Amino acid sequence: MSNFGKIIHDRPDPGLFRKRGITAVDMHFHSRYSDGVNKVRFILKKARQKGIGVCLTDHNVIRGSMIASRCKDVLTIPGIEVTAKEGCHILFYFYSIRELENFYYTNIKPKKAKTSPFLRISAEEIIDRSRRYSCISIMAHPYAIAWTGMMNCVRNGVIRPEAAKKLDGIEAITGSNLRIPNKRSIELALKMKGRMITGGSDGHIFYEMGHTLTFAKENIDNTRDFFEAVAKRRVFVVGKETKFLKKHLAHSTKPTTRGMYALNYMGK
Repeated sequence: MSNFGKIIHDRPDPGLFRKRGITAVDMHFHSRYSDGVNKVRFILKKARQKGIGVCLTDHNVIRGSMIASRCKDVLTIPGIEVTAKEGCHILFYFYSIRELENFYYTNIKPKKAKTSPFLRISAEEIIDRSRRYSCISIMAHPYAIAWTGMMNCVRNGVIRPEAAKKLDGIEAITGSNLRIPNKRSIELALKMKGRMITGGSDGHIFYEMGHTLTFAKENIDNTRDFFEAVAKRRVFVVGKETKFLKKHLAHSTKPTTRGMYALNYMGK
């Protein structure tokens, strides 16, 4: 276990924190509307069983988040994970589902390419456009493999350093990431003082849910208050990496249906 104050590199225990009146949310999870396995209703059921909230951040789509927002007994945060033209991933979280819908239909859907997962818009322009909305922009898994981590794009000269600095915060720990990239993300979050921090599993199957959580230091039961807690930096992140084999299978580009569902139900 490594304790960095507001960032704790260890497996979280949401039940323990819940007894202390602290709210936990997995701020990065995928449904079958992008590259996840599960239907939204089953994701919400699993979150309910774990006693945590969840944010569905599907790639360049918001259908899952829209459905989740209708749930009344699980804390949900409207969100999306955008894949910019350069390939890096950016997380956007919104005060309301209406704000997310406006952002998506105005800025994301018109920029989709028919044969590519990359949008026809740069990371910097997406960040600039997001300023028109009540949202938070977060650098997803900054040092993740290849181009998906924005800091790799900055290092390779694909994205200007100034563009990365425009983001509101950093995903300090990503459950699906490897340990060394996560440690580098933690170091970056600590270095960029005053920025917001979040953490999430980046899960695609049930087993991954809750491996990394964002905790608000108060008992919160609605989207707006949790969003405010993140924005005002009244949160801390606790998380650890998923086991390598399960991580590899869950994030394989061509997983077998049987293999994915076997892994999925191991997490039940």
